[in-house]
Amino acid sequence: MSAATKSGAAERRRLPREKILKSGIIVYERGTKTMDCMLINFSEEGAKLRPLDALALPQTFELRIGRNAVYFCEFLRRTGCDIGVRFLAKGMDRADD
Repeated sequence: MSAATKSGAAERRRLPREKILKSGIIVYERGTKTMDCMLINFSEEGAKLRPLDALALPQTFELRIGRNAVYFCEFLRRTGCDIGVRFLAKGMDRADD
C-alpha cells in the first residue's frame, strides 16, 4: 500500500521534484519568528521541507533560501517530520550589495 500511495502522490504533481539537500529558513508571524529547515526536494511549484518543529508552523509562511530567494508557501501536508508545501509566489529579499 505504501508504494502505491507514494507513486500516486508523485503522479499528481504537474512538475517533477528534484532531490536536493539545502538549508533554508522559515519565517512566520510577520517576521517575528524563524525556524531552520532542510529542503529535501524542490520544484518550481513546491517543496518537501524538514523543519525543526513541523507542528509549530502556520498555514502560510515565507521560505528563505540563500541570500536572495524568498518563496511564499502554503502548508499542504505533514508526513512524520517532513512537510509538503506549495509555492504561492516568489520574491526577492534584497539586492546584492
